[in-house]
Amino acid sequence: MGLFFWPFMIASIILSFIALVLKKPILLVISCLLITPLSLYLAATPRFEWWGLIFPFYRRC
Repeated sequence: MGLFFWPFMIASIILSFIALVLKKPILLVISCLLITPLSLYLAATPRFEWWGLIFPFYRRC
């Protein structure tokens, strides 16, 4: 199941860098939306319970 989230994570990181270089805040919002499913998946597992909730906030800052 986690295999499906890897493309979203890679796309989110690349999109974040592009947004910072081009100074486009809307791309950061899209990047945050791309990482949210992975964060919710991590929040559902006991091992990464808190990290799954922290990732979207890290992206929004």
